[in-house]
Amino acid sequence: MRCIKLFRCSTRYGEKKSSIARVKYLISKDAYHILREVKWTKSPTNILKLNTDGSALRNPSKIGGGILRDSNGEMVYAFIIPLGIGTNNQAETQAATHGKLAAATLWVRTG
Repeated sequence: MRCIKLFRCSTRYGEKKSSIARVKYLISKDAYHILREVKWTKSPTNILKLNTDGSALRNPSKIGGGILRDSNGEMVYAFIIPLGIGTNNQAETQAATHGKLAAATLWVRTG
């Protein structure tokens, strides 16, 4: 539940008599339980790991990018590509596809 104004938070965070400080505290307490640390982990030996992201901030235009790392965490390949017109989901999918094709090409050349 997202709270925009104090009176909307009364259902979740107490009566309308709640102070703004109390509401801020309870929201930050909720956020603490939602947020978690994300770590990049190395891949097994002789395996390349691909991390990608796609974005379409100004729908309908999109861009994608990614990084390919080896089992030591060293960058093997990085890219950012314009993907034309489309949605955010298309950008995510096309960035992953581009990264997989690059990984396959690099694997053939080096493997």
